[in-house]
Amino acid sequence: MVRFSEFVKPPREQPPRREETPLPAAAQPSQPPEAAGELAGLFERWLTAAGEVRGRGEAGQAPLIVDAPGLIELVPRQLRGRSEALMTLSRRSATADPMLLHAVNAGLLAACLASRLGHDPLECRLMAAAGLIRVTLPAIPRTATDALLAAATARPDPAPAQTSLAPLLPKPEAYRLPIEHIAALLPGGLAAHGANAEALAWILMTADLYVALVHADGPARPRNPALAVKILVEAAATGGLDRRVVKALVDELTLYPLGSDVILNTNEQAVITRANAQAPLRPDIEITREADGSAVSPPRAMSLIEHPFIYIKDIMPS
Repeated sequence: MVRFSEFVKPPREQPPRREETPLPAAAQPSQPPEAAGELAGLFERWLTAAGEVRGRGEAGQAPLIVDAPGLIELVPRQLRGRSEALMTLSRRSATADPMLLHAVNAGLLAACLASRLGHDPLECRLMAAAGLIRVTLPAIPRTATDALLAAATARPDPAPAQTSLAPLLPKPEAYRLPIEHIAALLPGGLAAHGANAEALAWILMTADLYVALVHADGPARPRNPALAVKILVEAAATGGLDRRVVKALVDELTLYPLGSDVILNTNEQAVITRANAQAPLRPDIEITREADGSAVSPPRAMSLIEHPFIYIKDIMPS
């Protein structure tokens, strides 16, 4: 059966981190991003770049990112714990194009995961750039995400080990192309950083699948993030995804990411308002429905860390 505990326990040892290989002097930014509004400015810049990449693809041109080193330099060197803030920006963005938002979200989440897995910082930021080329690749079919969601909600929890989600998952080979394309624009390519394109492809694929599951109806109407995490954990447990990558995703987002809809052991319904990295199973919540199904208005705030006898019993279906 799926042992969710193995995805929330801290790793016994952290992988060694390599020093970043600097970009050429000409590629260094003239000044560092301003601290205030850094993420918002980054997000808008990357949305613009994603639009340019797609425009080249539609014109039959190679999806060359002319300023790849400059774009990579815009990505913060410290990425851990910032993916939720970036996804919140996507929900508030004035950009109505879901594919551009998807590409930026997937790329930046992949960069966060690579950082947690101990990759070279430049290599992590390269992942964000590779995500931009996502707009030129076929999207994960809506039928596939619907099938994954249906499989996750229809089966017992935890699911039997012999039940694999692998046939419904995308393949990592498709994600090597954007990674190798971006790496070719940098001095020495992947070899200069000791990177492995296949390992990076698993990271980008996992991030892309998570975003596809959550934003299948568009960023303004996200599906239940906790259900998406559950699907990825089950897929890793049955061999469809890399366990280390999914463990990094759980470390980054927790099992119950911000905005997840859950059911408590009191049969009340709640939404996650703040993930708790120190106690992932005990986040801050707002109770939205009583046990009898009546709405709670306004929602009632609660920190589960302060209520040891109340806990999350289940995830709401998407």
